[in-house]
Amino acid sequence: MDKTLTMSTKELSRLEVMQRLKDKRLIQKEAATVLTEYSADQTTMAEISKAGC
Repeated sequence: MDKTLTMSTKELSRLEVMQRLKDKRLIQKEAATVLTEYSADQTTMAEISKAGC
């Protein structure tokens, strides 16, 4: 049974950070920083990736 999951841009960005953490492409401290920065100024994952996190 296929179901559609609707997520906001903010939720999708947080999910991507958590996936990167799970895949060990981020350490927990970096993920916390990214999530905090994202919450503070709505930074996009593209901008975060460009920054090298």
